[in-house]
Amino acid sequence: MRTIDWIDGKIQIIDQTRLPAEELVLSLNTAEDLAEAISQAASLPASTRPATVNLKWPIDRVEKVYDPTQPRMVSELIEQARAMVAEDEKVNRIIGEVGADLLALAAQANGVPFIVAAPSSTIDLDALNGDAM
Repeated sequence: MRTIDWIDGKIQIIDQTRLPAEELVLSLNTAEDLAEAISQAASLPASTRPATVNLKWPIDRVEKVYDPTQPRMVSELIEQARAMVAEDEKVNRIIGEVGADLLALAAQANGVPFIVAAPSSTIDLDALNGDAM
């Protein structure tokens, strides 16, 4: 499950205040419920939840398109949320790739084998080395 998702017309989030001891999924019905959950997570000390510093930018972004005088804005808000999820996934993939490259270089520099675990469907057994892939 994603940390936050849209399932069956509801926002589903992992309760960040319970991690790492417990993984609890909250089902939120209103924008107020979401704001309360974010406020609770953001109120935790940064030393316990460093990721909470990233909670403000999505709120600011949604506030730019949200007009409380137009209650039928649900589709625009959902579209904005989906765009943010797609952007976040793209950035996280890039971070993962860069991180993997850095780990491989560090392993090589220190003479330590770098082993990647991956599904067999992603391996080209005919390739002699990584350059051939």
